[in-house]
Amino acid sequence: MPRLPLWMWATILLLAIVGGVLRGVAVEQTEIDHPIRADAAEYYLSAYNLTKNGVYTMSPARLRDQNAELKPDGFRWPGLPLLIAALMWQWPDHALILREMQWFNVAAGFAAIVFVGFASATALPAWAAVAATALTTFSPHLISFTVYMLTETPTTLLVALMLALCAVAQSCAPRRRWLAFLALGVTLGALALVRPLFAAFAPFLAIAAPAGERLRCLGLAALGLAAMLAPWLIRNALFVESGSGPSDLGMTMLYGAYPDYMLNGDPATFPYAAMQDPAAVAAMSSLSDSLALIGKRIAADPFGSAYWYFVGKPQYLWQFSNIDGVGDVFIYPAVRTPFQDDGVFVATHDLAQALQWPIVILAALGALLAWLPRTAALLPDRGRFVLRAAILLPVFMTVATIPLNAPGRFAVPVYPALFIAAATTLAVAVRAYGSLRKRHQSCAADLPPNEA
Repeated sequence: MPRLPLWMWATILLLAIVGGVLRGVAVEQTEIDHPIRADAAEYYLSAYNLTKNGVYTMSPARLRDQNAELKPDGFRWPGLPLLIAALMWQWPDHALILREMQWFNVAAGFAAIVFVGFASATALPAWAAVAATALTTFSPHLISFTVYMLTETPTTLLVALMLALCAVAQSCAPRRRWLAFLALGVTLGALALVRPLFAAFAPFLAIAAPAGERLRCLGLAALGLAAMLAPWLIRNALFVESGSGPSDLGMTMLYGAYPDYMLNGDPATFPYAAMQDPAAVAAMSSLSDSLALIGKRIAADPFGSAYWYFVGKPQYLWQFSNIDGVGDVFIYPAVRTPFQDDGVFVATHDLAQALQWPIVILAALGALLAWLPRTAALLPDRGRFVLRAAILLPVFMTVATIPLNAPGRFAVPVYPALFIAAATTLAVAVRAYGSLRKRHQSCAADLPPNEA
């Protein structure tokens, strides 16, 4: 494991404590209007049915009739419902279950900051590592999402853990690196059980791995990933009837098929245009029907569709305000929140909003600089795996969501990687300037005094 100076560990822990306090204050001072609704209700009901009725399904039928038939479904992946299920012994005290999930999120936020600090400190100059960790600490999105019973916070924790494991893998002796690669695959599998999209990150992870180790990384990561996903996929194949519910992939593709998330440019349908289109609602029951409808829409306006998918949609993914909900840094409406009147929260919110696009642009530059030999040489070799994995996460998220629904909340879990990528650009710029200055001073020193 990479060794960090004691003062760096102290700085990381201090930032993690501050981040934990901010998240704890958010939990205590935020009141959400009907917090167990929509996605949260589906995760909650899946956990309830699993623990109380022995059937994994999001159906609410047993709440109305204890003799109602329950059929297994696979619509909601089980990562978050399994966490909630651990608290279901307290049913029907919904407020207590929600509160304990919120405090789990606070702990997860603390741990994520520690992992990000460790990973960035192995890969970047100290000041840049502190900057990336501080951005993770004070991110209003990461703080605000702590109050929700949703997947964003657990996903952020696992993304941060994956980056920390990249740092461990880079520092391992080659003969022991296989264990770190396997652990990365297991972590990726846990990520996929919460957010299935991340299963496709395995090839990107292998690309980021040290030269000469990429095939081994891919194989071992795929093995760990498969071990985590196999029980869920086998269960679905054996017990979930085909066509027993809506296609989650079809739904998310249809949600993202409408330019600017509006039906025929009507602002009244924003941001859930698909739900206002009867043809889309009918197609959601089948992936093939969804693809057929999307194909018709693209054929009707190929150039407009191309602009939407490759230019318009990424802007929604990385903009500050989350459109999937009430907007800004919230998902479900907040009756009361420290972001309304607390000076620290308001200041961090406004600063983060002003820095959003500069950070995204810096991260995009970092995605290039970390791969160019001359600029990559300006950064520590021991952190190359971390940097490249961190830089590929936002790239992966942008590319993978092109055919899907892409509101800003989906990108929030990779914000720590985005911050590391942005810090990479700054670190390269500072080191390049220092190198040029030394070279100039060296040349000047070699000249005769009257020429210098």
